[in-house]
Amino acid sequence: LFSGKMFLMIRTPDADEGVIKPSENPIVTYFRGKQRRFEFQWQFKLKKIPQGDVFFCAELDEPVHFGVIQRALTNTALKFVKKMNQGFSYYISESHDSASYLSFPVSTSMDRFTATKPGQPLPELGREIVENKDTMKERKKGKKIDWNLDDVYTMSLWSAYLDWVDWQLMNFPGVPKLAVTSVAGVQPIKLTLYTTPGMSDSVAGKDLKRNINFSIEVSNAIKSTLGKDAKEWIAAGDKQEQIATPAIQLPELDLDEKSSDIADIGMPETFDEDLEDSDSDGDTSDDEEEDIDVEEIDEVLDTNVDSAVAYLRSGSPVSLRESLGSFLSIGGGYAVLQSSPTNSIIIEKVHAKKKFAKSANSEQKLLSIIRSGDVVRVKLVDASTKGMRYLTLHRGWWLRWSSSRPQK
Repeated sequence: LFSGKMFLMIRTPDADEGVIKPSENPIVTYFRGKQRRFEFQWQFKLKKIPQGDVFFCAELDEPVHFGVIQRALTNTALKFVKKMNQGFSYYISESHDSASYLSFPVSTSMDRFTATKPGQPLPELGREIVENKDTMKERKKGKKIDWNLDDVYTMSLWSAYLDWVDWQLMNFPGVPKLAVTSVAGVQPIKLTLYTTPGMSDSVAGKDLKRNINFSIEVSNAIKSTLGKDAKEWIAAGDKQEQIATPAIQLPELDLDEKSSDIADIGMPETFDEDLEDSDSDGDTSDDEEEDIDVEEIDEVLDTNVDSAVAYLRSGSPVSLRESLGSFLSIGGGYAVLQSSPTNSIIIEKVHAKKKFAKSANSEQKLLSIIRSGDVVRVKLVDASTKGMRYLTLHRGWWLRWSSSRPQK
């Protein structure tokens, strides 16, 4: 339908700082003095005239499940959006039969829209888009856009109600800040431009026939997961990488217990996210003492432990994967599966009291190796705060990342 460019600007915390640095990012400067949390700009030329109306849409592939409070707050926010945007329609789905969406007619919902004639200078993306006030007023009242194949169209959309960095809804009258995860869960948001052949913007519903001309998924690296389109794109890239990368044969080490492709990780049965750190650092007073003769493996450790790529050392950063499928990550504070690793995972061995027949150097080397049956802690480095979170059991069922280290 069209070809052109898209420019995404997301407000970051530096835009709210009082001191203006001489060498600061121009996008930070752009957002200063404005309430908007983001601005998306497009500049394009049509390949053919759109059939029907053109809509901008935010949608969710997975169904949503509201509590009583979330439903009331969401309905209040949606009524406010409908009041402020002529032609706005929405559908909230609680089943897999259809997707949830918020739909805005391009003609009335875009904050700025301009048509540049051939030979005239184009508006610069990343800067304020200027539109004639009278033309904008008519457009906002519902005047149709007279599309043609000669002009270059530039449009921008912004909002003060969605913070992509903190992944929350905000600034709605009478509604407190609301985490996107409390409404949509950990799924990403898909943004689309679509046309409705032969239908007007007054016709909307879950069965509306659409021709999708543009689609992009937006997610938060910490609080949401990747969507279907992103997973397919990554899988295609992985497939090409596997074709281009030859297989590497790892050397075998002469130890009694060898690691496999998928490590067996022993987890404590009574993890609690509310437990405080203890002086014992995970040790318990009733640990059984174990006599270990390290003489037979000491020589192997001296010669091979530094290059033991097939073994896992305590404190090593790893990627935990479900067989050959998704990777363990974080979404809304909970342990979730994603198609690619987005956080650093660290496996830390919980040391029991042991008696050693050799030197302290041998003891240190042995304790650094994680073997089958060892009890470990799983830690995640939070990309936003650089702090540590521990994998814990929440309410006896859910896996959750907690800032408190498990005591047992």
